[in-house]
Amino acid sequence: MHTTRSLRPIDLVALVTLDGRVYPNEARPFERIGLPPATPNPLEHALEWALPFASNRRSWMALDGQTLRGIASARRRGAGLWEVDLLIAASENPATVAMRLDGPLLQAALQSRVGRVMVRVDAESPLAAALTTCGYVRAAAETLWVRAKDLPCAQATSALDWRLSTDADRYSCYQLYLAATPEETRRLEALSYDEWNSLERTRPLGRRGREWIAEREGVAVARLGVADRGRARLLDLAARAEAADDLPGLVARALSGGMAGSGELLALAQEYAPHVARALVCLGFEPLAHYVRLVRRLTVTVSALRPAPVKRGQKRPIMGVR
Repeated sequence: MHTTRSLRPIDLVALVTLDGRVYPNEARPFERIGLPPATPNPLEHALEWALPFASNRRSWMALDGQTLRGIASARRRGAGLWEVDLLIAASENPATVAMRLDGPLLQAALQSRVGRVMVRVDAESPLAAALTTCGYVRAAAETLWVRAKDLPCAQATSALDWRLSTDADRYSCYQLYLAATPEETRRLEALSYDEWNSLERTRPLGRRGREWIAEREGVAVARLGVADRGRARLLDLAARAEAADDLPGLVARALSGGMAGSGELLALAQEYAPHVARALVCLGFEPLAHYVRLVRRLTVTVSALRPAPVKRGQKRPIMGVR
């Protein structure tokens, strides 16, 4: 019998054993990008999945009788946004398992008044097509780039320079997002400043992370976040198209100035921003992995009704009757 339900404490035994095999997590949240593949302690993760109140997370499992076939977990990233950060299909047909898990996840999201559900997966993952069938829409594609540690920094120059970002720069960063992101992506991810604030929480830099912005005449034209990944550093780079000529010099200045720290350098860039990719290529970066960001909107935007005055003697219309 096929069943799909929320996790319970009694499920810990099933989560720890999982048929004695290791199945990959198909979800790629920002926190895991750039980290080496790990073999986590099953009990530790089972406790985390089964105790959502301790991690701001909701979790579900798919069963065939008493056999565990899949696990999904979603984390609240802000008002109205959930991100799927765990998606395991312990089956020879992972697409079917993903569709079974998606139903209760969306039902819980609607009950919690969540307007958007987001998930990042490998571009070649079989679950990408399955999630699209479930109603998720491809918002953007991303490329993870890598640069050799001993590669000398290119002698690119720029008249612009970086400065540390502060809380006062939040709206400037939002304006940069509007200018650098295609309308079809913004329509799915962030239709307002509040939605963008929630979206920002899906890309946490961590306690050691730092963020810089570059400005021209008081307008933010580029943004660089640096996240610590142990022996590596992950650069999260965004820029306006009109800053394309300055971008190689800006990134070179960040690398030579120690802003990115030491060790292996990784960079995450949006494929809708080819000028960012060109700048990374100029500095010796090479593609390492490709991802797709999928979003499902659970709300519908409607036009607001505007009351109109009725003239004296004019017959009033009856709603629903022509």
